[in-house]
Amino acid sequence: MSGPRIVMTLLVRDEVDIVFDTLAWHLGQGVDHVIATDNGSSDGTTEILEDFAAAGALTLLHEPSSDYRQGIWHTRMAELARDRHGADWVLPTDADEFWMTTGDRPLRAALAAIPADVDLVRCGRRNLMGSREDVAAMDWPDALVWRADPVLELAEPRKLDPAPLDPPLLYYGLPSKLILNPARLVEIGRGAHEADVAGEARGIRTDEIVLYHAPFRDRAEFEASNARIADAVERDPAAGRMTSWKSRRWQKMSPEEAFAEALPDAGTLSRDIRSGRVRLDTRLRDAVAAGRAGNEGRLAVYGVERHPEPLRRDPLAPPVPVLVAGGDAGETAAVAERLRRLGCRRPPPADGSDPGVRIAALHRARLAAPDDPVTARTIAAELRSVLERYGSGGHGALIADPGLGANLDLWRALSEAGDLAPVLVRLTPRGAPQELGDETGGLPTLAMSAERLLAASPVALHSGLARLGLWLPLHLVAEDAAPQS
Repeated sequence: MSGPRIVMTLLVRDEVDIVFDTLAWHLGQGVDHVIATDNGSSDGTTEILEDFAAAGALTLLHEPSSDYRQGIWHTRMAELARDRHGADWVLPTDADEFWMTTGDRPLRAALAAIPADVDLVRCGRRNLMGSREDVAAMDWPDALVWRADPVLELAEPRKLDPAPLDPPLLYYGLPSKLILNPARLVEIGRGAHEADVAGEARGIRTDEIVLYHAPFRDRAEFEASNARIADAVERDPAAGRMTSWKSRRWQKMSPEEAFAEALPDAGTLSRDIRSGRVRLDTRLRDAVAAGRAGNEGRLAVYGVERHPEPLRRDPLAPPVPVLVAGGDAGETAAVAERLRRLGCRRPPPADGSDPGVRIAALHRARLAAPDDPVTARTIAAELRSVLERYGSGGHGALIADPGLGANLDLWRALSEAGDLAPVLVRLTPRGAPQELGDETGGLPTLAMSAERLLAASPVALHSGLARLGLWLPLHLVAEDAAPQS
């Protein structure tokens, strides 16, 4: 890829709800590599980072310390970006931050236009908010579509004044953030708001690059994060009185008082929208939606969705063909067995024949004449007939024979004709790039490695399959044993 080499550094802890979106957006915008430090996550964040690392897009560091060493860790990652990855520009980033441009030029082109002797590029932030009610009831990309414009100034004495903030915090401007040329970098300050370089720094401010910021997405996460940061800062003898002042302030309040200082209630937000104090901004919502398209099942297995609304199917309707393809024979068999335990199984038809044997034979027949349209139509009709002969009482026809991968076009044709509603579980190699979209011709698809699918909890895997439109009996989730070796 032409232009400057761009490396994003990412510090994250327990942000499973957003870290996939952050990675997908930046890698799709021309970031060449990500160096991530996982600060002791336990909510599924680590698994997402591991999968991007297995694909070669990310270098993963583990730093479980409970101390507040944000600047030290970001400096170390920036040095790695410079010394091992040849970075021309480093983007110090938190999981809730998205670098975007305000004009027509993409991020790579905007950075390429900055003179090479510039050390620091200062960029403003656009802080997104929603009402407290919407944040509780909706997924965060749909709730956080508003921002104050213009923002207010919050003076330092007011930050230390215990009187309630009115309006809430995100009506005020937050400090700008730096993009770094790492050539002369010495140290990054906490939050990447400042940095030191060898010699006299040359810095510029740009309005072309901004940082979209989605900090308050869930009340429970808000409370846990504040408590963790406030405790770490209080134990740090080097912390100044303004270090993480928000978390320290809110830790002294009740949870209700603190959250009310972070986000407005629905009535306040509605009034401010009508008065023009707050404006609609759906850019981040739309970017996240584009990145998640085709990945709904995969995200559900990671545990991303806070407000899942699984699709429900009538269990007496014709079965949903569950197509398992893409892995070696051992992986395919292991994943198929896991899916059987979750309810992807049906008894054979009343005549006692095994439909799996018949379907495998049809797949082989097609491979003998792959370019004959008459053969393809005949075999497709027979596939439909085989499945329609199933009796009631099941929830998915599991199909995982070796000839399936070369016959997916038949199943797509049946889906497009409305005859059946197949779903695809596509096994991806652990070390190969994992697509950020659906390239399966329209079949609802869960594309993940066999290792990840076998390790997923029953509830997460059930949710992932439900997002594809596959109805499964919830009681079988509790019966599903731990993944078998």
